[in-house]
Amino acid sequence: MIFHKQNKEKGQVSLEYILVLASVVSLLGIVITTTVLIYEKNINAIDNKKLNATAQKLQEVFDIIELMPYSSQEIIVYPEKEWTIKYKNYSKKEITISNKTKQIDIYSISNINILQNKIDAKSIILITKDKNQIKIDIERVE
Repeated sequence: MIFHKQNKEKGQVSLEYILVLASVVSLLGIVITTTVLIYEKNINAIDNKKLNATAQKLQEVFDIIELMPYSSQEIIVYPEKEWTIKYKNYSKKEITISNKTKQIDIYSISNINILQNKIDAKSIILITKDKNQIKIDIERVE
């Protein structure tokens, strides 16, 4: 009978260790999940800030380049996530630059021709004007 009592106590101690271990593992899961969400939110905020700065530079380049018959400008960008440059409408005088969470409109007097529209790594946005046509090309930098 004493032997039976000792086994029961050992089983009780093992169950308590398992419950403590399970609570520690669940607490770690919550901490890791929260950390990943905060990290992703910060990356999105940084990417949105870079997107705003790039859109402002593009608008400034368009405003300057439209005064000249021929010109070429470069903007170096470092996106955190994938960006897209596309036509806002079919007039080819308005474009949008966007990521998954933000979209910014850019306007031009001249027609815009987008040769490449995806930016997913360090790249150079090459803006050239020939007569009344602005061309946007994106060259990836390794």
